[in-house]
Amino acid sequence: MASIADVFSVIGAVAALIVIPAAYQPIISSIKSKAYKELVDVEWGNEGDISIHYPYNLLLRLQKAQGDWNLSGELTCSINLDETFYVRGRLKHLGTVEAEIFRTIGWRTYQIGVAKIKLNRRTNRCQFIPRKLKKIELITPCEQSLFSRNLPLWQHDKVNS
Repeated sequence: MASIADVFSVIGAVAALIVIPAAYQPIISSIKSKAYKELVDVEWGNEGDISIHYPYNLLLRLQKAQGDWNLSGELTCSINLDETFYVRGRLKHLGTVEAEIFRTIGWRTYQIGVAKIKLNRRTNRCQFIPRKLKKIELITPCEQSLFSRNLPLWQHDKVNS
């Protein structure tokens, strides 16, 4: 038969499994909030890196969107500055945005791909990791170059909002 000490040991272990994650929740929320503030209202791009030559430059502008941790913004490519892609995403983990990339033709907007945007707060850089949808055929040179490789992005200027 189980002794009273064994019963209290089990109760203590179960309580620890509940209390310890709850104790870290404010810390995780604070880190996520700082990452969110660093991502929004800033222009992110790969222009200006003299250590490597990119065939095109990318410019990403993110803003706060309605809802918790939601972001929206625009993505432009230096191949054709008139061609704008729209980005809508959510900050999932401490510094990772999972975003959908949309293209507008006429009055229709359709999704052409997804991307992960990983913020490294220590280096103040993002990694843009695109992935096109399998059913979509990329037509324009901007679309093709956008999904051709992963790109590092760093802060350029604060956007006046």
